[in-house]
Order: sequence, then structure tokens, then C-alpha cells
Amino acid sequence: MRIHPLLATLLATSSLPAANVTLNSTWDEFDWNQTNPTAPNAGILQLSGQSSTGFTAAIGENTLDVDGAAGVDSSGRPRIFQKFTPLALATVGDSVSLSFVATAANAMVAGDSQFRWALGQTDRNHGIWASTDFGTPAGNTATTRFDGSITDPSVSATYSAGNFGHFLNSGTTRGSSSTVVNGTAIGDPLVNLATEHYYTLNIARVAGGLSWDFSYGNNNGAGSPNTVSVGFFDDSIAQADGANGMMDTVDTVAFMLWNNAPFGAATTGSFSVSNLVLTGTPVPEPAALGLLGMAALLGLRRRR
Repeated sequence: MRIHPLLATLLATSSLPAANVTLNSTWDEFDWNQTNPTAPNAGILQLSGQSSTGFTAAIGENTLDVDGAAGVDSSGRPRIFQKFTPLALATVGDSVSLSFVATAANAMVAGDSQFRWALGQTDRNHGIWASTDFGTPAGNTATTRFDGSITDPSVSATYSAGNFGHFLNSGTTRGSSSTVVNGTAIGDPLVNLATEHYYTLNIARVAGGLSWDFSYGNNNGAGSPNTVSVGFFDDSIAQADGANGMMDTVDTVAFMLWNNAPFGAATTGSFSVSNLVLTGTPVPEPAALGLLGMAALLGLRRRR
């Protein structure tokens, strides 16, 4: 049977396989300290070694916690992020996967689930983040949450371009683990700081909601990576901090250290992300959606 050329084009466009995403070679940052009206340009985040697969982030102490009542303690902790062409997460079977390697150049203080990474959707102002302890493990080790707001709700109920002051924050714990792989966390001063740490985050659309998992491990011993899974979450339900509708695409990856002084009081240190791989199915272009309607009409005419 001969397939009409327009229908053939549609089939080729609407069944795109999952593929690696090529990110930009520069990363964006949200560093509230840079716009602090009492100390302009006093940013505490400096990025270097930027590429499409990673970066190095030097972070100083966030001294703005004195204004914690206004939520600046959260916003004052810098985020490193990048937006990309949206990946599909609307149809059952759609999935997005992130993997990377991280190292710390300096020892970190003990931080409970405070190395965090995330995948998000800006136009609906929400995402999913995962975390592990940094420094000497001293908490529940690993946690994941559905994050109902990227932009600080005190600033806007919806995403405000470039404002990541609430991302990788809040939300009810969806899954956690107390396993410490090889007894080692990133930035642990009691082990070799050259240790490489491996992380993933995988999100999939299932019937009625989302399912996701993340894993973490390192090369400091023979221990296998530990995996934390969330079997089902209804992402269509209202979130107290502002999420708007189901998470039907992913267009952002982000990282942060959830601590006002992650390397110690009045101390700057750095961590690096490398070998970043992001995989998903691109959202069909509007032209392809138009072809869908045309192909349907052609199909009807052919049957008649």
C-alpha cells in the first residue's frame, strides 16, 4: 500500500525516538546576592570550566540569612541551571533521563540531603528534584520531592524568567533512603576528595501521573549504586506552593548546594559537574501537529 507523502512525513515526525540533548556551552545562574540592594554585585557564585556537559561552581557563604523572615535564606543560595528545547512528558511512555558525575575540590560541612539536582518545567513552574548528603553523611542521606514552584511564590505565583529562587526547595518527601554508598558522600573531608560521584534522575509518564527514580554511587569502593524510586505521583493535583497542571514537558536542568555556608563559615569552595547526559523525546513542532490534521483528512478521503 502506498503511503501519502504527507502521512509519511507525519509518521516520521510524530514517532521521534528518544535522543541525547545537546546543551549550551554556557550555564545560567540565579545568585540573589548579585542584586542585593545593600551590597550590589556581591555575588557568591562564580562559574568556570563551562561546557555542554558540565561546569565548575565556586560558592561562598550566603550572609543574607539575616533576612530569613523574607525567604532570602532560600533565595540567597545560588542555583546553576540551563533551559533547553522542551522534551515530551505528556503521553504514557514518555520519559526524560539525566545522568552526570560530580566531584568536590574542597571539604564540605555535614549537610543532610543538601547536594541537589533537578529537572523542571518553567511554563508550569514546577519540577522534580533529588538530593544526597554532602560532607560527612549526617542525615537521611537521600530524598526526592515534587517541587511545586521554581520562582519564589513571594515574587510571583507563576514562573518569572530567570528567577529560580524557590527551585529545589519545599514539597512533601516522596521517597528517601538511609544508604550511604561506600560510606562516602560528595565533599566528605574524611575520604579522598578526588572521589567521583555518579548520579541519575529518570522521570516517566505513567497512567494517571508520574513515576521516577534516582540513583547515586561513587568510585571509592565496590558498593553498588543505591536507587530511590517513586512508583506513582498524581502531578495534576494542586500544589500548595503553586504548581499549575500536569508536568507535560521538561525544559530545565538545575543544581544547588542547600546550605548557607556549604564549605564552612566565611569560606569559598567549589564542586564540578561533568559527563552530563540528558535524554528524552523532543516535543513535536507545531508544523508536525498541523500535518496530523492533514494526514487524518487524507486518510478519510482514501478510505472513502
